[in-house]
Amino acid sequence: MQSLSNIIALFFLSSYLLLGQSPHGDNLRIDCAKCHSPESWNFDQKNNNFNHDSTDFSLHGQHKQLDCKSCHSSLKFDAVGSDCKSCHTDIHQTTVGKMIVEDVIIQILGW
Repeated sequence: MQSLSNIIALFFLSSYLLLGQSPHGDNLRIDCAKCHSPESWNFDQKNNNFNHDSTDFSLHGQHKQLDCKSCHSSLKFDAVGSDCKSCHTDIHQTTVGKMIVEDVIIQILGW
């Protein structure tokens, strides 16, 4: 009978610990309702009201058109770097000035 009590206690303790953790990590400070509704925890990209400008990486040009999963492959959104080389290969291998490359990418390519 003691082992049954221990199993029940362990079940409730593990349930409490799992439900209290965010799949997005400890640093996410965004209201859940920005991306989720009470009816479903599934993310609806078309109806979400998350403003990426509230982060350290505002979306410009073609970045606005990308699916979130293109950059955020995990649910820990702050794990993505904010510099270009986090996603893009530097074909010039830093032989061209950083500002020149970024200006060309933003102005000509629309990124």
